[in-house]
Amino acid sequence: MSRRHWVAVVALPLLMQGSSGLQAAGLSCERVEVADFATRVAEQHSLDRGAVCELFAEATIRADVLRLIAPAPASRPPDWNRYRGNFVNAKRIRLGLEFWQNNRAAIDATSRATGVPPAIIVALVGIETTYGSNIGRHKAFDTLATLAFEYPPRAEFFRNELESLLVLAHEQGIPVADIRSSYAGALGMPQFMPSSWRKYAVDGDGDTHIDLWRNPADVVASIANFLARHGWQAERAIALKASIDGTAEVGGGIKPDTPLGELRQQGVRTVGEAADSESGVLLRYGNGDAAEYWVGLQNFYVITRYNRSSFYAMSVVQLAEALDNAARPSLAGQP
Repeated sequence: MSRRHWVAVVALPLLMQGSSGLQAAGLSCERVEVADFATRVAEQHSLDRGAVCELFAEATIRADVLRLIAPAPASRPPDWNRYRGNFVNAKRIRLGLEFWQNNRAAIDATSRATGVPPAIIVALVGIETTYGSNIGRHKAFDTLATLAFEYPPRAEFFRNELESLLVLAHEQGIPVADIRSSYAGALGMPQFMPSSWRKYAVDGDGDTHIDLWRNPADVVASIANFLARHGWQAERAIALKASIDGTAEVGGGIKPDTPLGELRQQGVRTVGEAADSESGVLLRYGNGDAAEYWVGLQNFYVITRYNRSSFYAMSVVQLAEALDNAARPSLAGQP
């Protein structure tokens, strides 16, 4: 059977490449931990162990991935205006409107089904991959194998993702070596990790196939499903603009675990309505010596499940607001 097809009846898809690769660098099924991984994955998921080992032998350790994944050296706190400008800008607003208009039926149907606002869905696609223009150029197997066995700080996490990639490829009938990802192994227009694809990706157009690389209906349905499954509250606020006049202090977390009534007693003033019993978290966004303050609510926290950064989540919120404002005249009167 051709190497570009199934290696065995229950083998994962395999597209052969190069030679040397990881084996020459000392990472192959001759290495105990790799062999144990291959054996376990093959037995648990009915894959061909030899095909898994051959993937390792034909892959390449990615030194560039190890450089990119390494934590940045400590520096000054990030400037919010600079960070925001990378994502909330004219290009993403323009492309976001085009994406929204071209996929309005799917986005509206998804929003009605999940309660996630259309603009939030569109903003997430824009921030993750600029509407599909940057979905990743790295070979996903090489990337995740490198991180799984050559990056000790998060080896367990990336081994789980490597396992999910192999199972996903088998389930989807996709040659593993055809799959491209970010330098961290994220896939497709929504940049789901392989485990998130398997947990949260859904068929948005009923064609019985999930394609997060090229099918916007699947992309928007999967993003909304991710948010809904993490506790999105329909028709509820996401974050409230705030000011401080009292003893309130910004903590280090992003989980809304303080009743708004308590924050208000501490001198936090908010713009927008939310009950005192609702929980929030006070957040600071620095602009040099100045700062702006927000109170993140449950829906804000849900966005941070996508990327655990308050800067990221606020960029989603503010891009969504910009898209909403720009979309009103452009979508007005459309059926």
